[in-house]
Amino acid sequence: MKRKLYEAIRFLIAFAFLAATTACVVGMCDSTWLLFIQPGPLWVRLVAGVTALGVSAAIVLLVATFLFGRFFCAALCPFGTCQDIFGMVRSRRKTAMPNLRWVRYGIAGVSLLLLAGGWAILFRYLDPFSRFGAIVGSLKETVLGGGDFTFSYDMIWNWLLPLLIPVVLVIWKRRIYCVSLCPVGTIFGVAAKYSIWRMRIQGTCDGCGRCDAICPTGCVDSAAKLVDAERCVVCMKCASACPNGSMIYASAGRVTFRQYPEDGDLGVDRSRRKFLLAGFALVVGAMGVGRILSKTLRSIARSADNARGLIFPPGAVDSERFARQCTGCQVCAINCPTGIIKPSPSGFGPVHLEYSHNGCEYNCTRCNAICPSGALQPLNLVDKQWLKIGEARIDLPSCRIVKDGITCDLCVKACPKRAIFIAEGSDGFGVPEVAAFHCIGCGVCQAICPVEPKAIIVSAVEQQPMGF
Repeated sequence: MKRKLYEAIRFLIAFAFLAATTACVVGMCDSTWLLFIQPGPLWVRLVAGVTALGVSAAIVLLVATFLFGRFFCAALCPFGTCQDIFGMVRSRRKTAMPNLRWVRYGIAGVSLLLLAGGWAILFRYLDPFSRFGAIVGSLKETVLGGGDFTFSYDMIWNWLLPLLIPVVLVIWKRRIYCVSLCPVGTIFGVAAKYSIWRMRIQGTCDGCGRCDAICPTGCVDSAAKLVDAERCVVCMKCASACPNGSMIYASAGRVTFRQYPEDGDLGVDRSRRKFLLAGFALVVGAMGVGRILSKTLRSIARSADNARGLIFPPGAVDSERFARQCTGCQVCAINCPTGIIKPSPSGFGPVHLEYSHNGCEYNCTRCNAICPSGALQPLNLVDKQWLKIGEARIDLPSCRIVKDGITCDLCVKACPKRAIFIAEGSDGFGVPEVAAFHCIGCGVCQAICPVEPKAIIVSAVEQQPMGF
């Protein structure tokens, strides 16, 4: 009973953090610290610019993992907790869980190489927090936001796949994502491999195999009396299933049975010297190889979105920088009061703005304040109100004043910068014009234009300079 209580407590803590993180993601609470300690966005932010607070948070997470194992995966990762919930629908029968060591090392290595070279593309699709945010954002837009279920490419890529893939993986091989695909989990696993507190098997173990059957990561070998701390996510399921209390979470001094045989017996080289040398070589090569590889792939992947002339949120600076840092977590999209921030239509690029129904709120900097990866620079309200993210252009033949002879000044009244005015046309009728040096591209004019196709369109700018 006591051991089952440990698992229940662990799950309750994880569920509490899931609820708190969800509340932060959807904007139900002002505190955003839970978003800024998420490892994936934190590392992306550090690569772009080192800060004392960011370095401190990264060090605390890694040191805590070295002390207590993969505690973050156990309780603080919202995507991991979602997998626990999804796992409740699957059967309890044992399924073989392969130790895909080179797969996880390869994915993590390439992810870090690209990140070091200036592109967070693999973190965009494999970072657990970004996947969690994509699921929450897509569900909010589709279910709660009144969206339709029209079958389209965007629906498949941005809603269906983020939701179905983790469910299918959990039903297939439980938490194989955490131990084989997740670059964050792999990095934490390397630190947890030498953790002080971990799941251990005592000498009272009779080898019944219940822990093997229930372990969601396949890290337990009851026959050899081994627990692979690198893959263990400290879910406590094995301790709960153990009939005689042989499975415990403890430091080495509290174990009555030697957990690990001699290194030679396993045929594995546990030399820390080789590990450090390999890590050093990876870091040295990352900056050169990663930069070349990421720049080449980024230019290819970016071409589809650039061809559409996408407009990026204020604080993105430029398309190059924004594509490097945006992890697609969709926290900005979820919190946008006008709902104009949308996922990339190609599936490869960062989020962008759509002005079909609304424009960028003039008195809002919510997306800048809540972006966990630093892809959107923090802006105060005054700077945001002068930041040029686009430029409006009027197609006079489509304007209802010219086309239908109807008096209309909706765009003039809506513009918060008074950048649109009525000028005298060649035939004596007043027609709208845009003062480009005042326009910041907020898109309010495009959204309010009553004709279809729109007579006033906001075009993207290569850089986001301050307006006048």
